[in-house]
Amino acid sequence: MPLSTSSIIFQLNELIGTNAVIGQADQIGPYLHEPRRRFHTGAAAVTLPNSVEPVQAIICWANANAVASFRQVAILV
Repeated sequence: MPLSTSSIIFQLNELIGTNAVIGQADQIGPYLHEPRRRFHTGAAAVTLPNSVEPVQAIICWANANAVASFRQVAILV
């Protein structure tokens, strides 16, 4: 059974902290722009990991829970 959006957001908050997870639909939109136009889908949450460890944790969690993930790197200056 797939996880609900609220369950995904809750579990990600527990995994990497509330400051690194965006779960409000009105705040996710700007992150869904994929410049190559290869992906056209919504998202339950956006994560903003600040180091390699949370990235690893997110990917392991997504794989264990059969949650699709799309990785996109943004360099913020």
